Amino acid sequence: MICSYFSFASSAEFNLFLKENAWWMALSVAILILGVVLLFLLLPPHKKKGKKEEPLKIESESSMEALGGKANVLGHQRKGHRIEIELQNAELVNKEALKAMGVSSFVLMSNKMTMVIQEDPEGVEKALFGE
Repeated sequence: MICSYFSFASSAEFNLFLKENAWWMALSVAILILGVVLLFLLLPPHKKKGKKEEPLKIESESSMEALGGKANVLGHQRKGHRIEIELQNAELVNKEALKAMGVSSFVLMSNKMTMVIQEDPEGVEKALFGE
């Protein structure tokens, strides 16, 4: 035989091998898992390198027109990177104009629209509603 250390003639020999080396195998797996967890905890998160973009310059009048006018907006609420807007008529919303203002995506459900803004959600909210 080339390697007699790992060749087992019967299952009894394999069971004996496991009994003799179970602690070492369990300890090795535990150390490996602990090492991977520590590696992820101790390494700093990867930051994207790139140019810092200038904040978007949004005119309040044109931004409100993208939502269908001031009379079309019944209410709004910002939650993190989302702005939820209650609309009177959802068909008046200009989606292309909103994307040009920095809105990443939006979900339109009957008369409620949720906009997702990746960069500067506070600035977009101030430009839209003047708050």
